[in-house]
Amino acid sequence: MGKFMGFYKIFEFLGNLASSEIKKYKLDFKNYMLTYIPMYKKDEKQRGFNQSKILAETISKNLNLRIFEGLKKTKQTKLQSTLNFEERFKNIENAFECICEAPKNILLVDDVITTGATSFECAKILKEKGAKKIILLTIAK
Repeated sequence: MGKFMGFYKIFEFLGNLASSEIKKYKLDFKNYMLTYIPMYKKDEKQRGFNQSKILAETISKNLNLRIFEGLKKTKQTKLQSTLNFEERFKNIENAFECICEAPKNILLVDDVITTGATSFECAKILKEKGAKKIILLTIAK
């Protein structure tokens, strides 16, 4: 993990902060599972970590929630931050799949939301596989 360890620790810190806020407001997610925005395997290997996964793992430990690992990114896409509003939705279309039945209630963790294109696409895929309630949890907008 070397040079990215500092970034890893930042996302752990943010996950702890998010957990504290959820606890403070006494939000009850006991019937929910966590999932996160997956990265394309090659991209995650190159970076060394998935920041949304770190957030989800930290929140999972703090709130005693299980993580659903069935959401996968199946194709490499352009970096969303380099695209305009319309291009972001087109870029991410059909880039994800859910490889098994999804839990009914999901907390979807995304590190940053700008247009919502990635989160909406993942939510659509999860709903197609049986999710009924999806709550998006993000650290920055």
